[in-house]
Amino acid sequence: MKKRNNFGVSDVVGTILLLGITVSLFSVLSLVVLSYPFQPSTPYVNIIGFVDTENNNITLEHRGGEKLPLDTKIIVTINNTDVYRMNVSDNFLLSNKSKEDGFWGIGENVIITPSHNLVSDLNLTVSVVDVTVVDSKSNSVVMMGTIWRGV
Repeated sequence: MKKRNNFGVSDVVGTILLLGITVSLFSVLSLVVLSYPFQPSTPYVNIIGFVDTENNNITLEHRGGEKLPLDTKIIVTINNTDVYRMNVSDNFLLSNKSKEDGFWGIGENVIITPSHNLVSDLNLTVSVVDVTVVDSKSNSVVMMGTIWRGV
């Protein structure tokens, strides 16, 4: 009887096992990395808000950071009861520069006036005014706080 030489079989089996392990590891790794939802990052912005006691309106001033698009949402809550929602583009007092480039940039103000039917019956100097600014692109809050009457 003739004796067989099986030395080549173990090398082929080892190579196939290494290839199988490599392909399965790469598949799992690519599945984990590619299924991770990449969302736009929250923009860094510095917004200052105050109540103008002379004109009884609310002013939000962009003081630095990234420009915000005009579809940025503003939520105003007065005395924890009245909630008003608007976009930056709803503000009629935006500068022409904002309207041209489509962004709320540094040094530009959003003024919420009594003519917007938000604060027509309220005396804002004795009211608690909470403001939240939400970036629509990243769907994240960029400013939240209680503002008081101006100095």
